[in-house]
Amino acid sequence: MSTQETRAYKNRGSHDALESLDRPQTLGTDAEGAVHHHSAYDDRVVVVAADGAIERTFDLSERKLSAYVAFVDDKRGWESLHYAESFGEILREAIDA
Repeated sequence: MSTQETRAYKNRGSHDALESLDRPQTLGTDAEGAVHHHSAYDDRVVVVAADGAIERTFDLSERKLSAYVAFVDDKRGWESLHYAESFGEILREAIDA
């Protein structure tokens, strides 16, 4: 995939934010019932409200995923969290530290 295609994904509006994520994984569900989808490839999180509407998107290109998880934990809390369950994510966090 070229750099131009990656930029196209990052620059799309919230209308297709969830559909534009490349290789998304469900990060977890917060205490308000919103589901957080993360794509390490796109460096983004898309938050889908309990009613199915796109609530927000977060660009993580200058923020670690661990900081985002802590932010949500502080603001809303997590009902369920599937963070850092893969070795690749744990290794990536360790290298970036």
